[in-house]
Amino acid sequence: MPDNDFSETNFLKEFIEEVPKHNINPTPVITSNKTKKFIEIINNYSEIFNNHAAIKISLSEFDNLSEILKSIITNINIEVNNLDLIIDLEQITLPKGSLNTLTSIIDSIINEFELNKYNSMIITGSSFPETLSGIQAWSIIKNPRKEFIIWQELREKYPDLIFGDYVSDDPKDPSFNHKVIIIPTIRYTYNENWYIFRGEHDEDKPYDYSQFHKLSQDLVDHHIYCGKDFSWSDKRINNIANTKCKNTNCNHGNAESWVQIAVNHHISFVVNQLQEFF
Repeated sequence: MPDNDFSETNFLKEFIEEVPKHNINPTPVITSNKTKKFIEIINNYSEIFNNHAAIKISLSEFDNLSEILKSIITNINIEVNNLDLIIDLEQITLPKGSLNTLTSIIDSIINEFELNKYNSMIITGSSFPETLSGIQAWSIIKNPRKEFIIWQELREKYPDLIFGDYVSDDPKDPSFNHKVIIIPTIRYTYNENWYIFRGEHDEDKPYDYSQFHKLSQDLVDHHIYCGKDFSWSDKRINNIANTKCKNTNCNHGNAESWVQIAVNHHISFVVNQLQEFF
């Protein structure tokens, strides 16, 4: 769409102008829907990116992968060994017992198209639920981190394979819907699973976040809790668990701050977890 193209290319130009002012080394990511104009800008300013870029392919593009890679590589003025390849599994809906099939497909794709010839190979995706609407109030559910399980399997054959995910969320573009009912929820990463601690919707107090006191207590008392010194988030959770609200001004956070808490703990946990493999 022309409007989208204009907006995207203008943003890229403005971003490139800002790069020399900051101590950063950005990597442009190219997908099959990027226009020739977008790629042309990257070519013209390749020095800004240290002659380095990334190609992202999705699971739905595997059938046309040969044409997609050929088109991008033909148009980009960067050598293949300076290109990173991101394999994005997007939302992983397969049951845990069927992941071996998906892993085998990815393995065959890597071999067929010699994807390990790129500068680096990254696999990412998310199995975090798209909706939490079906979870019972005051319950704790456990969901497998399928993207991590797949990465572990593939890493046995490709030890340099890099892991990525969408932190504690699904891959869809974030959009705020004012009609959505906010239910206090804690998202917590532990080992190969997501743990979701769910509160309830109170029609009389729809924006009362005091429930996070009880939810935090439930988490702190659970065997998966990593301890208050594990991360900034875990310290915050411990503080909230030990601070009971006596009035409406009690600082137990809100929907936005609990996203930050979930993300901070997740990143801290994954960084520590990945260190075990190297």
